Amino acid sequence: MRKQWPDTPQPLAFFKLFAWGMRQAFGDIPSSMDCLVIEGAVSRTPMWLMDENPLANHPWDKRDAALLAEGGNRHVIFLRQ
Repeated sequence: MRKQWPDTPQPLAFFKLFAWGMRQAFGDIPSSMDCLVIEGAVSRTPMWLMDENPLANHPWDKRDAALLAEGGNRHVIFLRQ
């Protein structure tokens, strides 16, 4: 808010932010829906759950000998080639 309205007192800046949010939520976004066209079937499954995760079980899917550190608050996987 200080960058958008630098010379405005903070209570008025909060009001301007609230007014901007209301205009976006109830004016600009709904009026832009007239231009939206969605063709084809829409899945209810999020796209990140549709495809297989290429990093799942990495690195153990190719190297069974990969180990995690025994202690510490961070783990680093070292692979030797």
